[in-house]
Amino acid sequence: MNINRAVKTIDKSNYIRFLVEFPDQLRDALAIEIPGTAKQKTDIHNIVVAGMGGSAIGGELVQSIYYDEIPVPLQIVRDYNLPSFVNRSSLVIVSSYSGNTEETLSAYGQALQTGAAVICITTGGMLAQNAERDGIPVVFLPKGYQPRAAVGFSAIPLLRILNGYGLLSEKISGIDETINCLRNLNRKYSPENGEQSGPFKLARRIKGKIPVIYTGSPPFYVLGTRWRCQLNENAQILAYSNTIPELNHNEIMGWDKEASNVGVVFVIFLRDKEESTAIARRMDITQEIIRKHSGEFAEVRSTGKSVFAKVFSLLYYGDYTSYYLALINQKDPSDIENINYLKSKLQKL
Repeated sequence: MNINRAVKTIDKSNYIRFLVEFPDQLRDALAIEIPGTAKQKTDIHNIVVAGMGGSAIGGELVQSIYYDEIPVPLQIVRDYNLPSFVNRSSLVIVSSYSGNTEETLSAYGQALQTGAAVICITTGGMLAQNAERDGIPVVFLPKGYQPRAAVGFSAIPLLRILNGYGLLSEKISGIDETINCLRNLNRKYSPENGEQSGPFKLARRIKGKIPVIYTGSPPFYVLGTRWRCQLNENAQILAYSNTIPELNHNEIMGWDKEASNVGVVFVIFLRDKEESTAIARRMDITQEIIRKHSGEFAEVRSTGKSVFAKVFSLLYYGDYTSYYLALINQKDPSDIENINYLKSKLQKL
């Protein structure tokens, strides 16, 4: 397969630019203005990030990477309704890249009624208009991205908001290393060297299969969601994910030679060289069970020293894998026909 030719003929919206420019997106996200009014309230007892799809993944990354540092509970809400515990001691961060996400606008309206501290992350749309009307601070993101491709713009400002409220340390540990790490990986993964890259080779193995992504505990569990959603949207295939140790108490029983679906599943283990001994043992034994029942699997290992770099290196690998699988499947990764159809039907109703 000639990747450069496929990029020109299949990737009609030039989605590849988002991948190539992603390391710089993290750098640019550090320069986005965070409204000073976001720093006034300090008695925060819980945090809610309300968003859908690619606009919510930034919150999940923060929740996963900083699970042992954020001193109050943080919950991601991918729905119309906020949980009942939200009150005047809550911080609600409303994230919608387009600013017109139906579920997120509903959550925004509810947040105002609770008296919680509210801040919005968006490019504009109705969310920005409503926030301006209500005197709510807004973090404005650069326009022109697919929401799922703007994950750096959704994650980094959120970290800086939490820092403004005194809920995280001032320095985002590992960000410089992460940018350099991703630049190095981009040289290996980009179309010029793509056919020899790990993501392209993995994409070829996945073709015709249903990928199932297995991850360990935080800070890596968010990557199952990210890989699954990227495979869904970019490559336009079904994909699923689960975490170890939880899957060892239930899903592991699905691996049986007599099961009719074993042959169509391909498991991708996302692993870290410094994973705990307990998780490493479970990963290894789970692979033994899959192999015993004729299942196929592959491993992808993290790169970098800091937790931030490790998580984003695995995220980047998955983004490129989903992109190359889209090309292999002759699918334009920017095409979201089913999503657009659903939205149009909902608008008519």
